Amino acid sequence: MTAYSVSRNFSSNKLTNAGLSVFAGSVKEKMTANPNFVTPVPTLEELTAALDAYDTALDQARDRGTLATSVKNDKKDALIVVLKALADYVDETSGGDRTIILSSGFELTKPRSTIGPLPRATGLVVEAGDGRGSLKLSCDVLHNARAYLFQYTDAPLTAESIWRETTNTRHIIQIDNLTPGKEYVFRAAYAGSNPSRKWSDPVNSYVL
Repeated sequence: MTAYSVSRNFSSNKLTNAGLSVFAGSVKEKMTANPNFVTPVPTLEELTAALDAYDTALDQARDRGTLATSVKNDKKDALIVVLKALADYVDETSGGDRTIILSSGFELTKPRSTIGPLPRATGLVVEAGDGRGSLKLSCDVLHNARAYLFQYTDAPLTAESIWRETTNTRHIIQIDNLTPGKEYVFRAAYAGSNPSRKWSDPVNSYVL
């Protein structure tokens, strides 16, 4: 399945000052009364206000006066903030549907492939940390994982156990402030775009 997302490139390399105004006006027109976007956030009124303020400042800056140009740049930045927030809303509301995104007036980025559930985490190792009450956890690297999740709970493991979680972008992490002499249970999972998690086999370890 191919999922699409909204382009957030509003740089001067892509859009001239006048081009940004035309683009924002097109988004406003296409999103007005669009059944795909019933409650846009920010509102179209906020977009209109930012666009009007930018158009006024753009007109006043045509003599290239320093102050007028600075005001124009401020209003341009404010308009881009609104457009980026609207792009986030369109992304979330569209669910990656190409036609729905295009109906908003925004452009598409290159399509991305939706990745299914990641495999079960493997290679979980628990060893002594750098200080008293600390343990280091690591697992095998998975190249398409966005993050690595590590959970721990008091031993022995039961159906009522409450897991505490910590996340890292690397496959190794240190957990501090554990109780020396106490036994804990640890597990790990890979995190990706799919919300499901496949946890590793649990590993028990005492804290020094």
